[in-house]
Amino acid sequence: MKLKEILFDEAGRLENELDSILKKGSPETVLKDDALAMRFSDILDIFSEERELARLPQLSGMTPEWSLFIRNYLELSHDRFDLEYESDDMDHSEESHESQDAVFGLGLLIDTEKPLPESITLSNLVPLAKVLESALSDPGHIVQVFLHPRVLSLADLYTFSYDSRRGFIEERLEHGFSMVEEEITADLPIMMPDPLIGDWDQPSETILPGKDPVFRSLGKSLEQGRGAIVGVVRISPPYPGEWGDILDERFSSALQEKVGKVIGQVIDASTPFSDPDEEIGEGQVSIMPWSLLFPMGVTIAMGSILAEGLESGSIHSERVGMTPVWRDGSLWIEIDGTPSASGPLRFLAVDEYVGHFMESYVPQIMESMMGLSVRWNKRKGGGRSLSLGVV
Repeated sequence: MKLKEILFDEAGRLENELDSILKKGSPETVLKDDALAMRFSDILDIFSEERELARLPQLSGMTPEWSLFIRNYLELSHDRFDLEYESDDMDHSEESHESQDAVFGLGLLIDTEKPLPESITLSNLVPLAKVLESALSDPGHIVQVFLHPRVLSLADLYTFSYDSRRGFIEERLEHGFSMVEEEITADLPIMMPDPLIGDWDQPSETILPGKDPVFRSLGKSLEQGRGAIVGVVRISPPYPGEWGDILDERFSSALQEKVGKVIGQVIDASTPFSDPDEEIGEGQVSIMPWSLLFPMGVTIAMGSILAEGLESGSIHSERVGMTPVWRDGSLWIEIDGTPSASGPLRFLAVDEYVGHFMESYVPQIMESMMGLSVRWNKRKGGGRSLSLGVV
């Protein structure tokens, strides 16, 4: 029997085992059993490593509730990658650190008033990488930051999923994390010889159908000044604690402002304008783990819609009600306001992973930024779909 056939048979066995776990009940009930919880996470980790996550939507026991639980697990587990070394490959310094080495996913979410470029040269990104390295370093930790030159639209952030992130890490492990100018070559290696569907190097328009609501709603966000730079951070030894908490601690408001200024300079240098005196400006820059990039990006896009609605008078200025509604496999947010001929104002939230994030953060963000009181209503209607993301 060929190796591929053996691996396929093993994946099929694990698929059946995972399906049987899902059929036992809800996540809260089933995973109280420590042995089942451990096996559940082990199978998901194996599927991630072997690029077998596409099996998940096919499981007969997969429910919307389980899909959201799995989505949260996969998002968090793809923010950090612990590196393991064989003893023969380790030098003395690695032995002294007991192979303590990890790579983290970093995102810089940008919201400006002018269009963003589709890419930035590696040499132009060097000053930004140095600022980030400086903020994350101390005498006890070695830090390297690599930023990829492609600027991602909000739709690209959706397709920058689990296989994509793992592929990006593998690319850097092979080609290095250095952003030192003299070490930058003209050609950036493509991540894998035979790219998989979903590899991060592919823009969303090559992955999503043209009529996909994510692409229709968010595919042109760079033209609207909203997008992200993604990178990887190698830290040896890694800091204790959650990656998101570490970023919050390291990047004060003053330091985030400094990063925003550097990004403004980098984008200005990468965007050819007809008027040499015109600048793109600093805009808003938020630093976060990969897992938060898409939901935060969607939230920022909604803020823009609300601002326009308030200005035009189509949305009530005192108090706004928002209601999640599933339609045709996607989650939408219906916003109270003046109904148009086409019906109520709706905004795409995509799925419940994003919807739950928005429910937690939209009211406080809108109140602090716009003075707008938001009432988040219960989900309307049935027809819940899965919230696995791109697998």
